[in-house]
Amino acid sequence: MNRELAQIFISRAMDGELPERQRADLEAWLAAHPEDREIAAQWQALGRLARVEAAAVKIPDEVLAWQDIRRAIRNAAPQESASPFAFFRWRLAWAAVMVAVVCASAVGFGVWRGHRASALLAKAEAGRPAQIEWAETEVPGASTMVYQDEDSGLAVVWLVTDDNGNAKKNSG
Repeated sequence: MNRELAQIFISRAMDGELPERQRADLEAWLAAHPEDREIAAQWQALGRLARVEAAAVKIPDEVLAWQDIRRAIRNAAPQESASPFAFFRWRLAWAAVMVAVVCASAVGFGVWRGHRASALLAKAEAGRPAQIEWAETEVPGASTMVYQDEDSGLAVVWLVTDDNGNAKKNSG
């Protein structure tokens, strides 16, 4: 037997789970090793103290505990208002949030557009023409062609349609 096995046997003996043969081996080990005998005495004292402390703990009645919990929930719940607008309160809060989101989006879009316009103006003031990235048309199926002269800064946008103003079909 070694010290670790002796400590396992001490724990089992305290729990009443140590067979007689192993109990005899443990008693022989403790007789030969006083430091392990001291550990066993300390563990037994702690076990007695734990049992005394556990006996002193009052276990609450389950029914009374649930009644206390229900009472606390009822007391913590918001009281119904006598106001005729109480029904609409959460709807008004959501509406206020949505208005704030729309306003923030409008301000953000305005700042973005202003920044974009100021960037184009800065290019124009620097003598560089603005670049046309795309052109949009409301004619369904129509295509656009863009020509931009870098020397003069002029841009020409062609809308390709047939003679009636409809989108031209490729016969390819």
